[in-house]
Amino acid sequence: MILDIAVMESESCQIYGGLAIFDMSGVTIWHAKQMTINIIRRAVFAWQNYTIRPKRLDFINAPIYINLVLSIFKSFMTQKMKSRVRVIYGGAKSLYKEIDRDILPSDYGGKGESVKELSKYWYEKLVQYQDWFAEDEKYAAK
Repeated sequence: MILDIAVMESESCQIYGGLAIFDMSGVTIWHAKQMTINIIRRAVFAWQNYTIRPKRLDFINAPIYINLVLSIFKSFMTQKMKSRVRVIYGGAKSLYKEIDRDILPSDYGGKGESVKELSKYWYEKLVQYQDWFAEDEKYAAK
């Protein structure tokens, strides 16, 4: 839903795509076990076919078994998409070489807003667009 809003409000998202950073802190093997093949296939399909092109999918603070889980995801990905998935070891500091710290959340050593502030901002955006989402849902494939 947030990506839908980004597409509508930001031309640069449409042109350049986006970078997703997944903080895996607190993720356990129990979470991974909940992922069925069908869920994984659908997630990969969504990533590869969404309006915003994923430039990179970075996983930080990942548990040791993440590569095993990602290998299952990658089995459904195109070669191009596989090349965009990275596990970043060394925490958020490892991102500083490639991502401007001005836009990273302060929780990750950046100069941007905190995750809490960003969550509040996007929650308010979602509320603003709730009528649009309700209308859009009428046309979803069942």
